Order: sequence, then structure tokens, then C-alpha cells
Amino acid sequence: MQITPTKYWAVTYGANSVYATAALPGDADLNGVINFDDYSRIDFGFNNLLPGWANGDFDGNGAINFDDYALIDVNFNLQAGSMMAAMNWLNGDDRSPGNASQPGVRSVIGHFEQFGSSYAQAFLSTNAVPEPSGALAVIGLVAVGARRRRNRSA
Repeated sequence: MQITPTKYWAVTYGANSVYATAALPGDADLNGVINFDDYSRIDFGFNNLLPGWANGDFDGNGAINFDDYALIDVNFNLQAGSMMAAMNWLNGDDRSPGNASQPGVRSVIGHFEQFGSSYAQAFLSTNAVPEPSGALAVIGLVAVGARRRRNRSA
């Protein structure tokens, strides 16, 4: 079974503008790959209670939690080709040392140990991934708010 990652809208803010970029949930620095730098950003954002895509809030709920770690891990494992191995470890089908030694699976095991069964449910569920239409609605609301603010100051 081939699973392909889906890109979603990453919204970032400049001093006087809002940017929307198609990106994989987990790609915090928007460079097209999920790597150590993205994990560093989500860990920093989690530890310092920072909001926003660039800090690891990939589902846009205003907080970095197990859902965001599930999203980065899912997409990292899709990219690394170890998605099925990670899913098999989480659902208990393959907890062998050989499976657990894969880099993507080791990351999943670490996050499972940190967050518990809620993380596993978010990782295994398709509900953890935000709908593109919801992201577009948020972008529209932000754009309207920015336009109103600009009009009032003129």
C-alpha cells in the first residue's frame, strides 16, 4: 500500500503581511523536507509555549501538543518510507527489535513514551490532519482582519 503525504497551507506572518505556503505538516522551516531542524523547532516551540507553524503548531489550534508531534512523525515516516513500520509498532503488530531500531520508528517510540496513548491515536488517525478547506477559511479571516486594520489606520 502506497501512502503519499498531502500538503496543507502553512500560514506565517510578516510585519505587514500574511503568507500562505503549501507545505507538509512537520516542515516547520518550509524547505520541502522534514529533518532535524524541524524537530528542533517543534521541541523549542513546545518547551517555550510558542504558537505558529514555524514553531510546530501544524494543526493550527494555537498549542503544540501530541497532535502536532503525530503530524511531524507521520510525514517524516512517509518521507523516510518507514510509515508502515511505525504504524505496526504503535498498534502492537511488530514490536520487534529490528522494527524498533529504524530511525523513524525510534522517533515514534520516543513520542509515544512522552505522550502516551493519545499520541498513538493521533498518529494512527486520519483526523489528526487538518482539512485544507478549514485552513483556507482561516487564511480568509486573517486576510479580512489585516485589510480592516489597514483601512482603519489610513
